[in-house]
Amino acid sequence: MNLSKKSLIRFLTKKRQKTKVWLLISLLSSLFVLMFLYTSGAIPILYVNGYPIYGPEVTSLINEHGISGAFEKSIEYKLIQFEANRRNIKITAQEKYEQYLKLKRQAELQGTTIAEMIAKSGQTYEEFAQNVETTITIYRLLGEDLYISEDEVDKYFYDNNLLFENVDNSKLREDVKQVLFNEKLSERYADFIKEARANSDIDYFLFTE
Repeated sequence: MNLSKKSLIRFLTKKRQKTKVWLLISLLSSLFVLMFLYTSGAIPILYVNGYPIYGPEVTSLINEHGISGAFEKSIEYKLIQFEANRRNIKITAQEKYEQYLKLKRQAELQGTTIAEMIAKSGQTYEEFAQNVETTITIYRLLGEDLYISEDEVDKYFYDNNLLFENVDNSKLREDVKQVLFNEKLSERYADFIKEARANSDIDYFLFTE
């Protein structure tokens, strides 16, 4: 092998190495830009039945649900939104105010305030307002026809009699009804989400595993 041929091989080898380096830099730069666009909310990270989910919607839920849980919760919110729109369910300002008053009373019974509850949960006021609307929407979708009978309340007292010794049960019947209602609503919600996911188009644009 003569000198000129060796020089040519070294030149081509160095050129290939430089090309690989620049390709790697370009790829990393592209990934960085893409991640910035995702997290800033410039482009969606996934779609649920055509409804986009943006990065900030997911990151706002990470503290409470973790990364994978935040994705799942974001999908659930979109499934609820999709079904509410399909049924033309609109949440009024009066409904939101009544739910706010209910939460306010619950907070006062626990010796605290709405503001303190929001602060402890790590939510912003905007996130709190969204959760209030979502709670009402779930009730409108799944809970309006739920009924708790007096027999169910009696059975609850009987099954948990040790918890209610020396207690006037008549003062707690409404509270027990609410507990039983919430249990039934939670079961319906779980079934609804399972069925909705099975029948929905969920398109990811970001690897989340």
